[in-house]
Amino acid sequence: MKQRISELKEAIENRPKTHYGIYHDVGQVINDFTTLELVEYFTDVLNSEGTLRYFLEQQITAAEIAKLRR
Repeated sequence: MKQRISELKEAIENRPKTHYGIYHDVGQVINDFTTLELVEYFTDVLNSEGTLRYFLEQQITAAEIAKLRR
């Protein structure tokens, strides 16, 4: 998996830069990677585990509340 994360980092750094902008350009590059690879990149390379955990906690709580309302 570490090899794939290195490939992802390199792909993002060397992505083609188009007139569509960075959101599009990065989005095109990350399409070739799995969700788990993106999570590992986000937590290990960007050092954003806390941000991801907060997001997940919010989403899980909201989903549990929605289940109660059904």
